[in-house]
Amino acid sequence: MDITLRRLVSSLIFAFALLGCSFSEPKLGFPGLSNRGVIPLSTTNAYVGSNSFLGLEMEKSPNLFHFIENRGAPHAVRIMERKNRSPELILFYPNEASLYIGELNDSRSNYNWIIRGPQKISRSDSHLVSSDNLDLVGSPVVSVFNKIERFASRTPRTIVKTVPVVNLPTVKPTPSNKAKPIIKSPKPGANKKPSSIITKKEAPTEFKPLNTDQMAILMSQGFAERDRNGDVMHTVQSDSEKIDDIAKWYTLDAKNSQAILKATGMEGAQALIKGFRVRIPLALVKNAKQMQNK
Repeated sequence: MDITLRRLVSSLIFAFALLGCSFSEPKLGFPGLSNRGVIPLSTTNAYVGSNSFLGLEMEKSPNLFHFIENRGAPHAVRIMERKNRSPELILFYPNEASLYIGELNDSRSNYNWIIRGPQKISRSDSHLVSSDNLDLVGSPVVSVFNKIERFASRTPRTIVKTVPVVNLPTVKPTPSNKAKPIIKSPKPGANKKPSSIITKKEAPTEFKPLNTDQMAILMSQGFAERDRNGDVMHTVQSDSEKIDDIAKWYTLDAKNSQAILKATGMEGAQALIKGFRVRIPLALVKNAKQMQNK
């Protein structure tokens, strides 16, 4: 009888051990937020759960930090953790009706969120991230490296160029018995009315804010992703890419690499990793086509 009972207890212990192994522990350390649907961020308190989570992940992931620094903090997030899959972080920007998806690259030597997007917010989520459910006035606050920051979304820049109106001199009519004065023909284009339209010479920096569908069409035609302010957002496709190559491709001059590093928030020519997003300022852009890897 004792032997049978011992065998039964041993079998139960073994079964519970197998059952425990079948569940994966949350990797992010926020089990109360994972798989809980859309979670809003506070615009006044940096220490609520979702705000604290985003701040801690920004401290651990340089890629996420630079993305939020350049794009602005989202108004809501969704944290998804599933068995045998990398955690996903969805960043919602309701004011632009767009979202970004981050996948965690968690290795011994590299902890980084790889960000993809933008994508259009689905109909099923649109009501969850509407003004009825979220505080869309103002930007969320986040505590990063013991400092409370408000990462505001960048507003589109509007290029307005005015040209002064030049009044051409009038020629008085002369009597028919007198020789008509010789009037020199104006130079080509001199009689054209001044216009406030940006000239072809400035065309490389011309940019009008695009919606998600328009941007998707341009990207399908081989153009690079553009931010709402016109900056090119280049996603690194290979660990072998260099900042000088990126500068030469988009600005036609590798010497602009330092300006690009500053705009991206990078210190020095640090190594680029696949999935990292590099910002090329609108004023430097000479080639808007997507960079092709050699």
